[in-house]
Amino acid sequence: MELLFDKNKNLFQDQLSMGIKLSSGIDEKLFLDIAQNTTLKELELPIVIAEGGITASGPVKEFRFKEVPNVSISGNAGANLRIGIYDKAEDVKKDLIHKDKLGLDLPDLDDKSVYGVFSYGYFINGDVEGEWPLGSVQLSASVDGNEEKRAAVIVTLKKTIGIKKAIVGIISELQSPKQVQNAKDLAPGTYLVMQREGTLNTNFGAQVGFDFDWTFESQNPNFNGTLGLQTRLGGLMQVGLNIAGEFTLIVSRPQKGQVIHLHLNKRRLNGWNFAAGLNASVQGDLNEFDDFSVNDIIKATIGIHHAQILEDIRKWVNPDVAEKKLHGLTNQLLKEITGTTTFKKANQTLIALFDKWDAVGSEGGGAILKLIEDNASVDLSKVQEDFKKLSTADVADFLEEKLEKTGFQDTKFGQILSAIVPFDDLFEIVAEQELVNKLQDKSRKLSELLDFQELIKNLHKKISEKLSLDRIRKAAKSGNLEELGDWLKGKLTSLTQNDLADELRLIDAYISNFENNAVQIFEKVKTALQREYGMSLAYTYQKQKEYSALIDAHFNFAQNAQIGDILEEALDGNYSQLMTNTEIKGIHLNNGILTHRIKKQKTLSLLIPGAKRNFSRINQSIAAGTFIDEQDGRLIMYELNASDTIRRNKRLIQLSLTGNYFGKKKGHSFGLEKESLKVSFDFKVQDKKLRRRHLEQIVEPFIKVNLKHSFSETTNLTTDQWINQMDYDIENFNANGKKRFGKTLITMTHKIPPQIANAWMGAPSNKKDKKYKEVSSAIQKSMRGLVQTFAYENEEMFTKNYNREKLQVILLYTSLPVVKDIHYNYSDLIKRPGKVTANLGRNIMILADKLRLDPDPHVRRSADDFDNVQTSIREITNMMVNDSDFIRKLENLVSKEHNIVSKVIKSATKISGLKKTAINHPEIAIKKLSEFGAELTDTINDVNVGFIAIRKDYTRFMGPHLFIAASKALAPGLVDNTTGFLELIVLKESSNFEMESYLDGKKPEIKDIIISQLIVDMS
Repeated sequence: MELLFDKNKNLFQDQLSMGIKLSSGIDEKLFLDIAQNTTLKELELPIVIAEGGITASGPVKEFRFKEVPNVSISGNAGANLRIGIYDKAEDVKKDLIHKDKLGLDLPDLDDKSVYGVFSYGYFINGDVEGEWPLGSVQLSASVDGNEEKRAAVIVTLKKTIGIKKAIVGIISELQSPKQVQNAKDLAPGTYLVMQREGTLNTNFGAQVGFDFDWTFESQNPNFNGTLGLQTRLGGLMQVGLNIAGEFTLIVSRPQKGQVIHLHLNKRRLNGWNFAAGLNASVQGDLNEFDDFSVNDIIKATIGIHHAQILEDIRKWVNPDVAEKKLHGLTNQLLKEITGTTTFKKANQTLIALFDKWDAVGSEGGGAILKLIEDNASVDLSKVQEDFKKLSTADVADFLEEKLEKTGFQDTKFGQILSAIVPFDDLFEIVAEQELVNKLQDKSRKLSELLDFQELIKNLHKKISEKLSLDRIRKAAKSGNLEELGDWLKGKLTSLTQNDLADELRLIDAYISNFENNAVQIFEKVKTALQREYGMSLAYTYQKQKEYSALIDAHFNFAQNAQIGDILEEALDGNYSQLMTNTEIKGIHLNNGILTHRIKKQKTLSLLIPGAKRNFSRINQSIAAGTFIDEQDGRLIMYELNASDTIRRNKRLIQLSLTGNYFGKKKGHSFGLEKESLKVSFDFKVQDKKLRRRHLEQIVEPFIKVNLKHSFSETTNLTTDQWINQMDYDIENFNANGKKRFGKTLITMTHKIPPQIANAWMGAPSNKKDKKYKEVSSAIQKSMRGLVQTFAYENEEMFTKNYNREKLQVILLYTSLPVVKDIHYNYSDLIKRPGKVTANLGRNIMILADKLRLDPDPHVRRSADDFDNVQTSIREITNMMVNDSDFIRKLENLVSKEHNIVSKVIKSATKISGLKKTAINHPEIAIKKLSEFGAELTDTINDVNVGFIAIRKDYTRFMGPHLFIAASKALAPGLVDNTTGFLELIVLKESSNFEMESYLDGKKPEIKDIIISQLIVDMS
């Protein structure tokens, strides 16, 4: 039975046969009712026609829009088309959520009406940006064209009409939401619902990750296999880009009035990524660079790496690949590898293997291969058994049992599991049944792949034997190509355009050169690994509950027939007018949310015998704009959360910035109700074997600059006396020796309130504004004073690590005159030698007095170096212009200072950009606000001067003080009423508290603690 559209046919290709065909295989009574057009009130509802009962009519089994030919709606027998007629709204919502993952609210029906639903899947093939509504994430639709997205048409019908007419009425409303430009384009009581998943998951390898040229460094001969290197490095050092956001777009018209309702809901992403958004990260585990990996990378450059050969075999057995090249791999060898007697069976076995491999994904398959690479005889039977259990077990109980065991992540099962889902996400998965199902499905597929473990082992073994570097070396030495064997010979022949006999000597030389220079090459890799990569994306929606409204707006065409353009812009993903223009009659904004997120991350992990080093730095900034119509105007509110976090083995340093800016827009005017910024700096340390000297190096600079007003008042002790007292108490309890504090936890915090930080809200937009010259001067003065303070608090600078020239550098740097300019360098600052000399004299006398008064006799003796002030001045000023090493150190300090000045001013202009665009251009405003948060936190947390401290991290306390100095320059007269506090906890040696968890915010129990001190300065 064919039922053709009775409207909207002109929107489609092949419009003459547009409609559906109902299969006679559906329920016989229902088929007869449709044929007889029985009225809906006579039928038992709900009625659902699905599971192959519906296909597209006509010869072409798909629907295509004329204006968007790259979008297709599958209508073949296997398509998941469904038609339903319901007398209860809750049944519609339940079916749409569970079967189509489409969430929406529907009003309840009266006794005379029903909902008719036509749900379908659509595919995007190619770029349709601007033609098809992409959930307001402006991405090419080709991000994942092969994945079905779901959509539905919902129509309100009267029970008095016949079912055949009802079905025609339902399917005839099929159209793209983008095609709705006026109320008349939708029948009253109709809803167009569409899943739009703006998801791009891809990984860029070395060619994007960093610009390191292996070919140049290793003098690689010119053959095609060079590209294989980048393939391998893409696995070792990976830049991962993830843009994620799943939405439900709803365009509807209520039963009464000429109103179009636009609703955009946020859904949780159905996958492992819980934090939707955009992030770019560079990760490199230098443990990969062992002797084995040298061979690994050499093989990749030549084109004989395991992964490359597996791809060759995959192409050979794939029936869809027209060009098949085995490159020397014989049918006989394939039979040996698979343990079969015929090539047909070998082919079938390998097809089955790759089907299972693809079902699991490259991460899981790669983890299995890595275990086999590490141990060719590894037994994965127990791993297979565990994945079988996980596929059916209570996931929470199963994972809890596994994770309780020490070293679980290093077990074979743990390594494979961590390849398919990060450990940090495991218990978040447990809270989501949909994700539990996905994990169990993946576990089942992994178990099935492990049915082929012996085949994978055999593949690895044969590739290792037949395609070894030793074969190349022997053949090059003897000049006999037959020693390569057929497979290797065929593969190398395919990779070179020249005679293989001539090329073989070059390949051998390349291998030797690479092995001999691997250390130097890897040093360059380490440097490259520490580079930062950052990206940003507007319209990335964050932190919303499932199905919560991001856009909720009414377009009343009866009040204003000219608002179709605003609706069209909104469906294109441009919300500026909708969010901020309160002058347009006929539009009511119930809710609107835009967010912009920037995240930058760099990670370095080094693991060598006897040493483990981990470093990560994450800078992220999330800005959100909320817009809501209220009786007295439209509320416009912007919020910011930004942070820069540095983490090493024992330390965590974090600078956080939060802010908000909001008010009401009435007509053309905007009334600001609140603007606020707050800054917090946290420095945490955990050390299982802390010594007194290290404690002094950590806390004394912080106490000097942040607790100066209250430390002695709070403790009635000097810093030395305070530390002595704790040392005595700890020794009496732990008996671990004097000057050994043992298990120690330290937090140092500096909080800057809105009264100071709000000065940035009034920052000028023009970099040439004279206020920025004041900012520059304030930062120069503050930083030079801080460098002197931190250097003089470093006791080892005057004892163990005493260096006269280093002190002379500090003396000259802190004596340089302050200039009122935002552009300057070292040469500019020494143009007034008279001013430099006068400042030097004062600073030399301060230093000499400090040295003479020191209780350490060795330190007092070093005062002789600076006793004669004039001699010291002449010596330093001579070095200032004639000593190249001395000049270089000064130039570095001045350059670091000037870089901070430039970045601070750049950040300030971004916050001024927020205020200029907040009212009429929200998409620009949230971008500016997010950039301000990212750039300012990065700049302030990056302030460090390594050579004046044992560890440069201990000078990062300077950053917040430079922020305060800049704030005072932007708003003169501010009072420095910041808060600083120091928390120090010493644990019993018998305590089992996990020390590293302290960096994540966990605290030990009272029973574990010997000493707990909290000192607060609220000056």
